[in-house]
Amino acid sequence: MLKCLEFFSGVGGWHLALTKAGLKFEILQAFDINENANQVYEYNFGIKPSKKIIDRLTVNELEKLAANTWLMSPCCQPFTLNGTRLDDKDNRSKPLLNLIDILATISSPPGFIALENVPLFEGSNCCNKLKTTLKSRGYLIKEYIVSPKDIGNPNDRKRYFLVALNSDSELLHQDFLPQRIDRLPMKCPEMMKLREIERLPMKCPEMMKLREFLDVDVEYEYFLTLPDVSKLKNFRHDVVSPESSNCSTFTSSYEARHLKGSGSILQTKNFGFEFDRTNPDHLIHIGVRLFTPNEIMKIHGYPPEFKFPKQISIKQMYRLLGNGLHISCVSEVLRHAVMEKES
Repeated sequence: MLKCLEFFSGVGGWHLALTKAGLKFEILQAFDINENANQVYEYNFGIKPSKKIIDRLTVNELEKLAANTWLMSPCCQPFTLNGTRLDDKDNRSKPLLNLIDILATISSPPGFIALENVPLFEGSNCCNKLKTTLKSRGYLIKEYIVSPKDIGNPNDRKRYFLVALNSDSELLHQDFLPQRIDRLPMKCPEMMKLREIERLPMKCPEMMKLREFLDVDVEYEYFLTLPDVSKLKNFRHDVVSPESSNCSTFTSSYEARHLKGSGSILQTKNFGFEFDRTNPDHLIHIGVRLFTPNEIMKIHGYPPEFKFPKQISIKQMYRLLGNGLHISCVSEVLRHAVMEKES
């Protein structure tokens, strides 16, 4: 069984992905300093994440937890195009760097480690330091650049994944898949851009349409007004329709007041009208609106039973989802890593 520490736990993306992947696991402790995220995590899983600052964790503290799995999605801002690009010089990298330092000296290192971040994390000083430390401790490393579109999901959210298995770990001799017969390979392995594995071409799944994820009877508050779409002069809004098979990444700043680069908006009427994406009157004519938090959750692969507590506002929901994981994508990466372990 995977006995996990979930660092930078957010609303519980790794927890959900492990469940979706069908793996046997237990979350020993989650860590996050965001109070809203922690409320959502506890509401859904009954586990209260620790607010202890990760860059102050010690070797002794982690050794006492006796976890065999570390899961993490560190802050991406030091590595994004719109972020600081300060890499290991950014204070927000300190938690990850502390975990790397602990990994270098801990007497019983975790058998399995998985990390998710933006593509530019690959090649960063932080990434290189992590891989150097992993190799020095005898880990087998696999790296992936994956988009949900690679598995038939209509969302362009490309991410970097690193999975590492310690060659001395007892997990090499354990089966942490459930006892059932649905041990299938990745839906589209050749699209995964695997670093060390060549795959024969396989038929990719048919790309789903956005209409498969849309809510019925969406409230008026999600529809954009003329002032909303007039703020950005000559800006080409990313407008998609229910029949589209692609939408852009939904960021933590997605809302009516911040439409530039934060995610797609949806056309809801007058589908035969040839509109200009920079024309505010045209956008109102085709009834553009935001995707609802529930729609984004469905696109990201959250299960229907996952809920936000009532005290979490819509703005906070968007922020938490934008900072979270694409559950379907992460679960496929985890399953692929396990299939590699078994083979």
